[in-house]
Amino acid sequence: MATMIIPYPIYKKVLWRFLRVFIASFIAGASVVLSVAKEEAFKSWDNFLTLLIFPAGLAGATAGINAIGKLAREYFGTRNKNGAIDKLPI
Repeated sequence: MATMIIPYPIYKKVLWRFLRVFIASFIAGASVVLSVAKEEAFKSWDNFLTLLIFPAGLAGATAGINAIGKLAREYFGTRNKNGAIDKLPI
C-alpha cells in the first residue's frame, strides 16, 4: 500500500517556527530574571509584580519581537540579503 504524503499548510509551519524561536528566547530571558531574584521579591505583592512578573513579561515581549523579526527575515527577505528587512538587528 502506498502512503500519501500530505504537506503541512504554510500557516502551521509559520506558527511552529514562531513558537520555537519565542520559547527559546523566553526561556533565556526568564532564566535571567529568576536567577537574579531575591527573597525580597516574595515579601509583598507589589515587590512580586515589579521584581518578577514585569521583567518576565518584558522577556516575553522581547522574545515575541525576536520571533517576528526572524520570521519576517525568512519570508520577506531577499536572496542576496541586501534588503531592508535583512538588515534588521533582530
